[in-house]
Amino acid sequence: MSALDLEGLLRPEGVFSQEPRLVFFVDEPEFLLDLGVGPAADGLRRGLSTYGLTAMDGRDSLNNVRLRGNSEAELRSAAGRAGADWALVAAASSSDEFDEASRSWRARASLIVDAYEVGRSTPVDQVRSDVTAVDVSSAAARSKALEAAGEEASAAVAAVITRSAQGRSEAALFVMGDCDLPRMKTLLSMLRVTEGVAGAFLGTWRGEEGSMVVRIFLKGIKTDGLAARLLRRDPTLTLLSVEPDAGRIAVEISGGADR
Repeated sequence: MSALDLEGLLRPEGVFSQEPRLVFFVDEPEFLLDLGVGPAADGLRRGLSTYGLTAMDGRDSLNNVRLRGNSEAELRSAAGRAGADWALVAAASSSDEFDEASRSWRARASLIVDAYEVGRSTPVDQVRSDVTAVDVSSAAARSKALEAAGEEASAAVAAVITRSAQGRSEAALFVMGDCDLPRMKTLLSMLRVTEGVAGAFLGTWRGEEGSMVVRIFLKGIKTDGLAARLLRRDPTLTLLSVEPDAGRIAVEISGGADR
């Protein structure tokens, strides 16, 4: 089961609960970092909390587990291992200039956030915020601007997550007959790339010679539409029943992974 979980087969890829969990990674100017947390990350987390979103800063050294990665793919994988539904990969930048008239520093900050559903290789959307701030200290002005950029971006991120959840329904696929490990993985992979399937993961598996139940999240199609698409994509499946009101499909499969 641990091996299956590491492969992402036990998690609802691209589908989150009513209260989605987020892990974010913000690349910030080093001189403003405190314990691995920068002002943009601080503002982003605080802003997300106002929308009821639980977010963890993956680079916060005070976390029980430090999440690491050198690429977006590695960061997404780290977020998945932490049990997150979403991974936010962001980059912050800032600049400042001295204003002679007011004898203060004016800073500009930008934050670009790529919002990924965990398990997806492409972002659902990209969010950008641009903010200015003024202070008598250059560092303070830049810190204020970055923090404000994080808070401003949180509203757009929350909107992305809300839009992604709309119009989804759940179904269960009951697979009877021999279903060994390679065949199970093949079926899950096929489901996840089927048009109208927002996510699919293993609910129950009775072993190499047993049946399994796959939980499926649909968007834009209904249960009977999914059944038709499955039969077209895999002619080795035999349809046993479709219960649209209950969201259940039963199919029979025979043979192993050599087909």
